[in-house]
Amino acid sequence: GAAGSHLYLWSALLGGATAGEKEDLKKSPVGEALWEDLKYIRWHRLKSLARLGSFGELKVAQLFCSGGGAVTASHYDQSQNIFLQYAGAK
Repeated sequence: GAAGSHLYLWSALLGGATAGEKEDLKKSPVGEALWEDLKYIRWHRLKSLARLGSFGELKVAQLFCSGGGAVTASHYDQSQNIFLQYAGAK
């Protein structure tokens, strides 16, 4: 309906290389499917923000999508992150 669903989608898009590797982040199956859209992300700007915030190296890119009725339990993230809210409120 117009109010949306109480459910949400979470998926890793890009993940870190295995221990000891210095390769770029690897695409997940969902990341591979969305790569035509992901390639437009200005990664250099995200890296600049990460440096300014002392976040360290990018280790994972995740996608969270939900409707208007979705609710997530109160929590804190154990690692620094950059959060983009496209519409609505967190």
